[in-house]
Amino acid sequence: MSPLSKAFVVLATLLSVVMVVLTVGFAAQTENYREKYGEATADLKVAQSSYARQNTVLSGQLAELRAALSARENADNGVNAQLASKLGEIRSRDERISNLEATNARTTAALAAATETLQASNARSDAQDEQIRGLISDMAALARQKSEAEQAVVTANGLRDRYENEVRRLQEQLIALEAQASSLETELDRVGTILAGLGLDPDDTEIVRVGPRIAGAVTSVDQIGDGLTLVELNVGTRDGVKANMPFTIFRGDEYVGTIRITTVDTDKAVGEVLSHSTGVVRNGDSAQTGR
Repeated sequence: MSPLSKAFVVLATLLSVVMVVLTVGFAAQTENYREKYGEATADLKVAQSSYARQNTVLSGQLAELRAALSARENADNGVNAQLASKLGEIRSRDERISNLEATNARTTAALAAATETLQASNARSDAQDEQIRGLISDMAALARQKSEAEQAVVTANGLRDRYENEVRRLQEQLIALEAQASSLETELDRVGTILAGLGLDPDDTEIVRVGPRIAGAVTSVDQIGDGLTLVELNVGTRDGVKANMPFTIFRGDEYVGTIRITTVDTDKAVGEVLSHSTGVVRNGDSAQTGR
């Protein structure tokens, strides 16, 4: 039987006693009140006896309930103590977790800062690598330029040596030409003497002093008239031909005549046949300076 049912039984018993008392009081006012009073008294005694028995049973049950309740309270106190201990452990664990979370947050922040620093460092490293690659490229370009410059120096030294040799050769040629010029001066003096013997005035005869011998060929002959004949040669300024330069015309080994250059182009020259020439100039005749 549960405690609530037992309390209900006790309450019902008390109500029965109250009803009996009220009934006895009411019955005492009737004619057979004595008889009814006796019956009521007997009923009351029976009810009291029943109540006493029930009260004893209920007292025992109540003692049992109190013992059980005490045991339950002791058990609950143990459970509460265990719960309190567990709660303390949980709170301690929560505190450790909070500390770990705070530490984790600080570590995460530090890691994020370190990551940003590393990224910035990587960016600087990439920029430095790019600069290094640029410097390497510049160094390679400088090395190529140096090699080209060294090659140019070698080439320039070679050209300088060749030019020095050429200058020496030209100086030697100049010395030889000066010797030839001296010889030609002597020959001109002799030619002037010959012209004077022929009745020609050397001062009225225009003579051009020439250097090395120039040889060419007659490419065309034009008879202008009045004894004027123009002859075209296949040599010009690039060959050293100048205006008023005399050329001797040959056909094989036979002397034909002499012309004097009047006009000169790069690759050709035109001259007039002098009046004292003895032959007729034709295409294909050879022409050369000197005699």
